[in-house]
Amino acid sequence: MLKNRSISVHNLLFYLQIAIILFNGLLFAEIPQQVPNPRATLDNWVTDLTGTLSAEEISQINAIISTMESQTSVEMAVVIIRQTDGRSVKEFATDLFNLWGVGKGSNDNGVLVLLSMGDRRIEVETGYGAEGVLPDGRVGQILDDVVIPRFRDGDFGRGLVDGVREMSRVLMRDPDDVRGFAESSREREFSLFPWLLMLSIGLVIVFVILRKRIERCPSCKQKMRLLSPEQEKPYLSADQQFEEEIGSIDYRVWHCDDCQTVTVKRKFMGGFSNCPKCKHRTLRLRTYVLQEPSYTREGTREIEQKCVFPGCGHQERKQSRIPKRVRQAKPTIWVGGPTSGRSGGFGSGGFGGGGGFSGGSFGGGSSGGGGAGRSF
Repeated sequence: MLKNRSISVHNLLFYLQIAIILFNGLLFAEIPQQVPNPRATLDNWVTDLTGTLSAEEISQINAIISTMESQTSVEMAVVIIRQTDGRSVKEFATDLFNLWGVGKGSNDNGVLVLLSMGDRRIEVETGYGAEGVLPDGRVGQILDDVVIPRFRDGDFGRGLVDGVREMSRVLMRDPDDVRGFAESSREREFSLFPWLLMLSIGLVIVFVILRKRIERCPSCKQKMRLLSPEQEKPYLSADQQFEEEIGSIDYRVWHCDDCQTVTVKRKFMGGFSNCPKCKHRTLRLRTYVLQEPSYTREGTREIEQKCVFPGCGHQERKQSRIPKRVRQAKPTIWVGGPTSGRSGGFGSGGFGGGGGFSGGSFGGGSSGGGGAGRSF
């Protein structure tokens, strides 16, 4: 009898311990609706529910994103949560992206960086309009080379600052795609003109320097000569010349005057991907909004993938839903919980000081399902 009672007490303590663990997991887990929208409160780009970032790091990230947004209209949100509510970090990122409407609604040019400390994973979610310039592979490369090494050293703030900076550089690198993201109003175009002019001049200078760099012959190890666009044509096929003409690939032809060796190198440009039918880099993606979403109904968009290579004819069209718009209330009730003792972040008084911040919102974009994620 005493032995059975001892077993019962032991079982009770075991289940009580399990319940406490589950309760703690639920207590510190977030759902997308609980995460404060930084645009609707402090009119910035960062939400840190963990106190991981210092005030200086938050300021740096906000400055980087604000500069990028002013030049390209691309919107980027950086969010740090304790852990998800059981869904994958990828699912959480997609849901939060669509809930907030990150990016301009007409372009879907948003980016969401989500760091879940409890799940030890970071996800970068991109809209359709941003994928052409910031493809999934490039996102993964930035995470592998810039972000994750710093995370593994315990420097999460530095990892996020450097990662956001590198992604913003990529998004601002291609002036044609930058103009595609820009708003159509004349006032905005006028305000962007000085920045675009400076950016174009800088790109021309960099291009000239790169074109003139020294290339060694793989056969005789002597210096090779970079051919001009007219001189390189005999060494490029008609297919390659077409890819260069539309700007999907930049081919560079190097000629060795000593042993006559010719080397052709290529650089992939933004805006195109490989066609599954003809295998050329001539597949263009376009997104058209058929019906704008409202607060009461979803919208509809059509996604077109069309190959522009002559004679190919590959084309795909599909429709997808655009989530309903969500009215954002000031979510001060959700800010709090454990912090790391650092001075910055939303957990240290970012929202709780009373009024003064009317805030704005994101532009109504939606996720294209692109991006990449890494565990650490």
